[in-house]
Amino acid sequence: MKRVKPEISFLEEKTFSEVIREEEWENLKITESPQQSISLEDMIIQSCLFERIHFSNVSFSKISFVDVIFEGCDFSNVDLSFQHFRRVEFRNCKMIGVSFHLSSLQDVLFDDCILTLQDYTKTKLRHILFSQSDLSNSSFIQTDMKQIEFQEIVLKRTEFLQTSLGGVDFSSCDISETLFDLYSLRGILIDSFQSQFLVSMLGVQIKED
Repeated sequence: MKRVKPEISFLEEKTFSEVIREEEWENLKITESPQQSISLEDMIIQSCLFERIHFSNVSFSKISFVDVIFEGCDFSNVDLSFQHFRRVEFRNCKMIGVSFHLSSLQDVLFDDCILTLQDYTKTKLRHILFSQSDLSNSSFIQTDMKQIEFQEIVLKRTEFLQTSLGGVDFSSCDISETLFDLYSLRGILIDSFQSQFLVSMLGVQIKED
């Protein structure tokens, strides 16, 4: 899979408060978390780097993130539903309980992140790489997925329901206790060791000679 990386060049360093005051969200490096509640609506955040930002005080509505990198940020329990992400990277981020419900993600990387309890219901995913992250207890329900890679991902108790996964390679992942419905199972790639988990999930008993 060929994922297009963010296009970021010159960045001006500013605080969150300064950016809110100036209402300019392009070519910025932001390293200071907001100290009060902030609501961001109907805007494009482009060519920005966010480092070690806690987003617990930030609410998002109809935001397009284009060519953005989040490094060491905390999005825990932030609602990212109905947003648009294009050429975005999440590196070493804490994202427990984040909802991407009905959002659109294209050319996005999740690397070395805590992604537990996430919701991807009816999310559109294109050219997405999940790498060395914990995605346990998450939900992919009626998710529109194409060109997705899971590399060394923990998927314990994660559910894939009514989601086409044909050709998706799970062989490097922990899929013990992962829930797949029959539609989602079709065409997935696993190794021989992992097959025992799927056989058990389907209630199939293997007769010993």
